[in-house]
Amino acid sequence: ILIETSRPGVELEHSFSSVDGSHHASFTFTNVRVPKSHAIGEAGAGMTRALEQVNAVRMAIAADCVGLCSFVCTLVADHIETTNPSDKDHATRVQFGRMRTKAFAARSSVYRTARLIDADENSVNEVMASKILASETIAELVDTAIQVVGGEALIDSHPLASIFRRIRASRLAEGPTDVLHANISRGYLDLTLGRICAAMPYLNEFSSSTTPLDMTKTPEFFSLCESADDLGIQYDKKVRYVSGNVVARHQRFHFLEWGAPSLPNLLLLHGGNQSAHSWDLVSLHLADRFHIIALDQRGHGDSEWARDADYSSHAMAADASSVLSELNIDSVTVLGHSMGGMNTRRLAIEQPDLLERLVLVDIGPELSETGTKSIRNFVTENREFEDLEDFIQNVQKYDPYRSREHIERTVKYNLLQRADGRFVSKRDHGPRLATTQGQREQSERFSIDETAHISQPTLIIRGADSNVLSAEAAERFVQALPNGQLETVPNSGHNVHGQNTSGFLSALLPFLLS
Repeated sequence: ILIETSRPGVELEHSFSSVDGSHHASFTFTNVRVPKSHAIGEAGAGMTRALEQVNAVRMAIAADCVGLCSFVCTLVADHIETTNPSDKDHATRVQFGRMRTKAFAARSSVYRTARLIDADENSVNEVMASKILASETIAELVDTAIQVVGGEALIDSHPLASIFRRIRASRLAEGPTDVLHANISRGYLDLTLGRICAAMPYLNEFSSSTTPLDMTKTPEFFSLCESADDLGIQYDKKVRYVSGNVVARHQRFHFLEWGAPSLPNLLLLHGGNQSAHSWDLVSLHLADRFHIIALDQRGHGDSEWARDADYSSHAMAADASSVLSELNIDSVTVLGHSMGGMNTRRLAIEQPDLLERLVLVDIGPELSETGTKSIRNFVTENREFEDLEDFIQNVQKYDPYRSREHIERTVKYNLLQRADGRFVSKRDHGPRLATTQGQREQSERFSIDETAHISQPTLIIRGADSNVLSAEAAERFVQALPNGQLETVPNSGHNVHGQNTSGFLSALLPFLLS
């Protein structure tokens, strides 16, 4: 509430300054009345809004302290360089080295926590820990710097004297250190918030055992719903959506399960360098009418990497069949995009009784070398990053159909964080691979003549702007199918279902519901 100091009943008791130089005042209020228009926000929501801002303020304090750490280290380095050589003794250098190390640790903590926040992860404990580490580190660094510089550092005009006063307040602001330590203990032990003491390299949530994880309770699901709302995609707000794991063919596979098991079955197979989450918007829309298994195929997403390094379509088709068997699914419609489409074709030919129908997304016997080369180049050049922002910008250039906001929401599914802090692709790139890229592509392709062996009803969905499957090649493909039809989705390239999800669903639903 905004209250003018001149209003009746408002009395200034006293004003004062704190050690960091900021100014404050104490007031008493006796029967003070203000217009309703002076209220900021909804009545009764002030505490909730204040608590929501606590994390942001603590991170701002931590970032400020990290900046001061850098400044103090630079100041001490300049002092050492400008003093007499005899003063540059071993002990001073050791002190300076310790200062640099502690400043680096504080900075790394703040950056790591910032990444968690950007990824919409629960980071309550990490924010408190970063604030503690940064504020305690700058206090220790200033004390050490004063020892190195000497008495001149205590003169009012010296930067260290100003920082010395300023950082005392930062250790108390938004919670004293001991209080925050107690909150971290309670947050982890009682409320299971954040990742402290349980650091993992994963940026997304998924089941860590054979016990399913309800994904509708996670921030990731709310983020997905925001994307669906942005795109005008309808969905059931009470949808069933879980993350699960199954062991098949001596290997652990992760999958996302949507909808009730009593509904007709769909198996979704993603493209190369992608994951089961590439189908999230499609699955969200269809889950009220179908039971969906979106599989992370071997060496991709959150599934295990293959011990034998075999990533042929033969191996992946066998995986899909085995996973379905483990889940007691004996009849299914399969949707496969790109690499997943190759595996779907293999499955249709090798196990025709398992598949009721199939949908092949922007894939066929005849593929454009220009398009496939473009994909290979993107995959090869985007395996490892220091900063997530670099990957986001590269995806924006490669995929102009999706908004930056949507890319930011899904980037967590493509990368994991290595022990050295770098972000790497969640795909097995080798060098253990059993075959070369050319050999794998050759083994996975089949000719137009082999298309005659696909007896099931088949829908080909092509992106109108695709540089992988040309319009002419798609037409020849559908003509060769015994029971095929072709749909072209406008305003999309190779990744049809992600680039124009609404258009993709319009092309898909009549086939699924027929």
